[in-house]
Order: sequence, then structure tokens, then C-alpha cells
Amino acid sequence: MKRASLSGLRAFERTVATGSQGRAADDLGITQTAVSHAIRSLEKQLGRTLFNRSGGPSSLTGAGRDLASELAPAFERIDRAVVSAMGQSDVITVSVTPAFAACWLAPRLARSSGMGNTLPLRIHATTDLALPSDGAAISIRYAKDAQGERLRSERFQAVAGTSSETDDPADTRSTLVQTRWSQGHHFAPTWHCWFEELGESVPDTRKIIEFPDEHQVLQTALTGTGIALVSSILAGPLIQQGLLRVVRPDIWVDGLSYWMTVDPDRVSERTVRMICAWIRAGMRETEMGIAED
Repeated sequence: MKRASLSGLRAFERTVATGSQGRAADDLGITQTAVSHAIRSLEKQLGRTLFNRSGGPSSLTGAGRDLASELAPAFERIDRAVVSAMGQSDVITVSVTPAFAACWLAPRLARSSGMGNTLPLRIHATTDLALPSDGAAISIRYAKDAQGERLRSERFQAVAGTSSETDDPADTRSTLVQTRWSQGHHFAPTWHCWFEELGESVPDTRKIIEFPDEHQVLQTALTGTGIALVSSILAGPLIQQGLLRVVRPDIWVDGLSYWMTVDPDRVSERTVRMICAWIRAGMRETEMGIAED
């Protein structure tokens, strides 16, 4: 049996993982044209079409989905083996906000078979918007506009736990929970903002509980104590696990965006590229999980 081109398989896997041939090209250090050519050559070798290209954004065919599901873990194992063989001991520092670290990054690291186990990661949690100067290879910041690659824009939505007695924020029996943002915070979504989107106002008598940390807000929703106004991205892992549900999905407050910046001196390192690709894939999974909910 004739073997499929390894370069074609890698180009296909990276395109699926990153969501575009352009980002796949950046990951592989080649041109977008080369990625496109490699994938078409692979399709010719396999005798199968991997992408639907008839108008609109391209999507995977059945054969493409089957191949992608097998390639992703296979290349992850190869990458881990290469890192292990290289004996690389340098710690990769990822700088993120405390809420992102606790609510999004930590749960995904715990579920991942590769990240955090084979790769030496150090999480640097900070609320400082300035990019760190202490050697962070990758930085993720939350802002309207920032340096680097926009990972995803977020929205603030109402979520409730499975044991919540009511799933309607407008129900006066429900307790509303929100984050108490620090003075001077660049963006401070509240329940007043949410009710404005609903076309109503919050009665002065409504009970609203505030916590200084978004992680505490999410934990309160999990216990069924109240309905929380939270980031769709930070709540994403809990929504995907069925522990939280979005209530009134037709109403939300637009948030800012998460941006990823890579140290220019380390952008070509295999381990850094692996972590960046893993973060991108996780963001897409979060978005799909919330959309399906």
C-alpha cells in the first residue's frame, strides 16, 4: 500500500486544528500556498475529498472528519515523543489573567493527556494588562484591542446551575450574582447592562450579590444559589460538562476579546507552537460547545 505524504497529513491536521490554512502555514513555517498544495496532493493520494469547497467557508467531509479524529492524537503523541527525545527542560511560561487561569486553562490542562504532563509549563497569573518582561513565552490578555492574535471575542450571559429553582433572571424570586469589578476596570458588565439589553430596568429592590472574583461567581451559580452573569468563555468548560446552562441565550452583553502574543525570540520553538495550537483548538471547542448548548 502506498503511504500518504507525511507533509500532506501534517498540513491537513494543522489546518483543521487552527481553523485556517493561513494559521496552519504560520505553525508549520511555510506558505499558505504550500499548505493548500500539500492538502490537494493528499486528497489525490487518498482518492478522497477532505474539504467541502462549494461556496462559503470550507468544511470537512465525512472522510475529512474521520481522518482528522485519528490524526490529532497521533501527531500529539509524535510531538510529545520529540520533546522527550530532545530532553528539553526549559519551562514554558504562559501569562494569563487569574480568572482565565482558574476557569478555562486549569480545567483543560487537567483533561489534556499532553499539556502539563510532558511539557514543562508555568502559569503566570496577573491582572496587569502590560505584557510581562519576566520571560513569558506566551501571553493572553483581555482587551478591546491589543498586540498579537485575536483568539476570540466573548459575551457575558446569564447562567444557572442544574439545581437552580428558576432560570429566568427577570423572576423576582431569583438571586442575581455578578462580579464586583475594581475601580478603573476597563470593562465592567453588570446585571444593569443585561437588563438594558432586555429592554427593562433592574428594580431597586432586586437582590444582587457581588463577588470580587469571577471564579467565585461561577461557583455560586454551580451551587444553585443564584443566576450569574459571567463570561461565556470562562463558563465554557462548565457548560460543556453540563454543570451550568445558559438561560435566556437570546440576551447577552458584548464583551472584549482575548489576544495571544508570543515572544518573537521563541515563536519558532516546537513546544511553544504546540501550546499555541492547543490554546486555539480549546477556544474553538469552547465556542462550539456553547453554540450547541
